[in-house]
Amino acid sequence: MPATIKSTSPQTLLELLQHGAKVHGERVAFTYSPDGEAEPDRITYQHLETRARAIAAGLPRRYHTHAAALDSRVVKNRIF
Repeated sequence: MPATIKSTSPQTLLELLQHGAKVHGERVAFTYSPDGEAEPDRITYQHLETRARAIAAGLPRRYHTHAAALDSRVVKNRIF
């Protein structure tokens, strides 16, 4: 009987963001310029995780959902 191999890949969006912040920290994750001409905004992995957590914290109040729903297995199919 083969041994079960536990995946170390991020399985949820939360785990993916935590992993990115831990591994890459203040490295730029992406840049964005709304009009393509202005100086682009630079978003670090750490800032991305921090902002995502702030948004997630406000969702239960705004939409009366449970925070556990935010930790669903959305990365399971590796769509990112």
